[in-house]
Amino acid sequence: MSENTVNLSTKFSPEEWTLIKSAPFLAGLFVTLSDLRSGLFGAIKEGFVPSQAIIEALTGASNPVVASVAASIKEMAAKREKLQPPVSVAGKKPEEVKAEVAAQLAKIPAILEGKVPADQAEGFKSWLVAIAGKVANAATEGGFFGFGGERVSGVETAAINELASSLGVKV
Repeated sequence: MSENTVNLSTKFSPEEWTLIKSAPFLAGLFVTLSDLRSGLFGAIKEGFVPSQAIIEALTGASNPVVASVAASIKEMAAKREKLQPPVSVAGKKPEEVKAEVAAQLAKIPAILEGKVPADQAEGFKSWLVAIAGKVANAATEGGFFGFGGERVSGVETAAINELASSLGVKV
């Protein structure tokens, strides 16, 4: 952890902290799985968005939860440790993985409650919804080799709204 970042991991169980650290990636995956028409390259573009959000958070996150998550992930990367999200994808259809991701993300408000101040919890949850929005904007859906299609599909918008609702964030 940097000297300006508070280590909030001690306020949570190891399982809770793993979920919180995984949440930016899960929020992105939730949107990506909602509309797979962008194809391989679109999924790759969408997959980079959560990492970019974490990098941005390292240089200027005002929210202590966001900053602590970003610093923790940076520390793991420096040690070459892998983040193991609490979601199993082996042998599952995309809609099954999406449902499991949704169930994990729905736990976030209860995990944060009482362990961090309400404004910090709200800021973290809003950050997750913002990441979902950036993922939706990363690639067009339904086009052909980048032509045509729509920037954010109705299905992606619905996924963002569903995520916001499960986290208790107003969009």
